[in-house]
Amino acid sequence: MRNAMPRAMAIPNAKAIPIPNAWAVSAVATGAISVMVKGKAAACAAARLPCAVWNAVRTAYLAPPLLLIGLMLPLLAACAPNPPAFADFKGTPFTDGRRAADFRLTDQFGQARSLSGDFAGRPVLLTFLYTDCPDVCPIVANHLRDIGAMLQDDADAGDNAAAIVIVSVDPEGDTVDAALAYSERWGMRDKWVYLVGGEADLSAVWEAYWIDPYLHGPARAQTGAGTADAGQDAAADTRPDTTPNTANTPQDAASAAANVAPNTTDLPQDTANALIPDTPAGGTRALAEISGRIIHSAPIYLIDGEGVMRSAFTLPLAPEDVAHDVRLIGG
Repeated sequence: MRNAMPRAMAIPNAKAIPIPNAWAVSAVATGAISVMVKGKAAACAAARLPCAVWNAVRTAYLAPPLLLIGLMLPLLAACAPNPPAFADFKGTPFTDGRRAADFRLTDQFGQARSLSGDFAGRPVLLTFLYTDCPDVCPIVANHLRDIGAMLQDDADAGDNAAAIVIVSVDPEGDTVDAALAYSERWGMRDKWVYLVGGEADLSAVWEAYWIDPYLHGPARAQTGAGTADAGQDAAADTRPDTTPNTANTPQDAASAAANVAPNTTDLPQDTANALIPDTPAGGTRALAEISGRIIHSAPIYLIDGEGVMRSAFTLPLAPEDVAHDVRLIGG
């Protein structure tokens, strides 16, 4: 009977065998012992062995495995992977375990894409841009290109490579063709996913991710999205002449001050107001309305392969910090 149960088993190439989760090992071992105990009890009952004999068998064969398991569990727990601490993230961490809102939009190739269906198991860098954007979007797009290059150098990423996903904030101007042309212009045709859609679909995504774009100033409403740049040029042409005046007499100084003040007599009233900062209708918002630009924020959210939001970045940011956080969660 003793020969049927060897005391130990040698495991070849033990270092090459991945160590399973400690709880899984404990559950399997407990189950095996339970089967062993029940089997012995049944055999003892069938053979009508005295209790003393059964106790001796139990002590000889069950105590060593239980002791071994007791010694192994702390080691297995120490070897099990631990989630990164919030302090390890370079970006602003999400500490509440919130799940990223799912959505379904159309990419730059005209294919339907969903966050949960197409990117499950992969980290996702999610941001919000539009193709005609002249200010913040080129900065973010350039960072995304740099981040993509850094992550591409990770030879072990494989199927877990991070996906870069852009959601449009311009349902009127960002068509599939515009998104593809923009992606090609940045050399990211097949390296990111640029998602477009109708205003109803996009606005639901904006709300879920705290994006509140200011859409469609008067210039855009009158001339369409394709002429936003023309609207900006028109606004630029009406800026006051700020060429320095080198006159050194009081009268000349007064004339110089008059030259700096904007001449708004021949301009539409809303344009005139926008060019005078101290008027109630003036300032940045009024200029944005005239140009037809879309004012929006462009955070970069990091979502892990389980769909949990892990960290967020806002400008100014360092691309290497974003890449660090992606690698931190296994991307």
